[in-house]
Amino acid sequence: MGCLHQLFLFYQLHRVFNDGYHICHTIFLLHQKDRKRYQKNLKNIYQVPSACAILVCLFTLQHYGTRKIGFIFAPVIILWLLFIGGVGLYNIIHCDPQIFYSISPVYVYRFVRNIDRERWSSLGSILLCVAGSEAMFADLGHFSKKSIKITFICFIYPILLLCYAGQAAFISKNLYAIEGFNHLTASVPDPISHIFVVLSLLASAVGSQATITASFSIINQCLALGCFPRVKVIHTSDKKRGQVYIPDVNWLLMILSLTITIGFHNVLQIAYAAGLAIVSGMLVTTCLMSLVIALYWERSLLVSACFLTFFGFIEIMYLSACMLNFHKGAWYLVVLLVLFLTSMLAWHYGTMKKYEFDIQNKVSTEWLTELGPSLGVSRVPGIGFIYTDIVTGIPAFFSHFITNLPAFHQVLVFRFFQVSTGALRSPK
Repeated sequence: MGCLHQLFLFYQLHRVFNDGYHICHTIFLLHQKDRKRYQKNLKNIYQVPSACAILVCLFTLQHYGTRKIGFIFAPVIILWLLFIGGVGLYNIIHCDPQIFYSISPVYVYRFVRNIDRERWSSLGSILLCVAGSEAMFADLGHFSKKSIKITFICFIYPILLLCYAGQAAFISKNLYAIEGFNHLTASVPDPISHIFVVLSLLASAVGSQATITASFSIINQCLALGCFPRVKVIHTSDKKRGQVYIPDVNWLLMILSLTITIGFHNVLQIAYAAGLAIVSGMLVTTCLMSLVIALYWERSLLVSACFLTFFGFIEIMYLSACMLNFHKGAWYLVVLLVLFLTSMLAWHYGTMKKYEFDIQNKVSTEWLTELGPSLGVSRVPGIGFIYTDIVTGIPAFFSHFITNLPAFHQVLVFRFFQVSTGALRSPK
């Protein structure tokens, strides 16, 4: 299961990383598109710089930790969810009260029966409805499982149903009267449009925050398994061990977000790449989950195969739809995948080789006790701590140290160490 865990972390890190900088710059560019509807005098030249400025401010706040940032953002997201839920309910009542009948699977059958290339390609856009949901599970180190379940089932899910149903009702009555693709913006009544602009900006920061936090959690796990280059990890909470902040990763995400925002400055191209990242992550999750069912849960291969076949078929269908838009912006996702996996695999390979070398060249503790002035080795006052990856024996690097500098402390403590290094607590 160790190899399976490492494989999952390889995938999960890439997935969250890609979603991190995809979602961050996508929502801010999308917000700028919303503003254009209400502030036509605002020139396009200010959209990308303003989005970049907001991104810089968001990443600068990360060192305060999940608790403080969540305390600030929680009221914002509650207001935003209540607002879009209310707008959705308004559109349902005024446009099409019977819109909930469209949940029937009969419409899915009709859609598939009359499928063509254009309809098949539109399946990739449906994935954006669940964008960011994977961050909810990656944030388990920051929040408890029970709190996530209660919040999603009792509050978020019903609100999202009202929001999407309201948009569908609005589209059914204004199919040809909408310019562009953002129907949520168009469905907001004009008297409260300015409130929507402000809340959408604040809510976009919250959406990015969830993915950034998930990136910290996944990389912290990768560090423990030697799957990622060592970076400083700061624990931001005395009560929640999983609430961490990684400065190097934070600035790397900021650079990637700014680079893609400036380079593409087109939300459609970024959305195509985000859709491919989401569905590929779902497919890999299904494959790994089937292995967990068979190997860890020790269920029959038939159960594992049924699980893989059912969910894998649906995800492959969406993956093929996303691949139709590969040339429209999703191509750079593969480039980033190759870069990240190459660096992670190279580091993991080097870590394993170092561990094997220490195991094969370790020396016994008797060798250390026999060292003395007669052999030209002196003892100095003090206590020395030696961190090592091996459980028993003296690591090879210590013998190399004695050869080049024949002196060591009077008291030596060898500590078996197999977690990420550099963990510090943030100042209060």
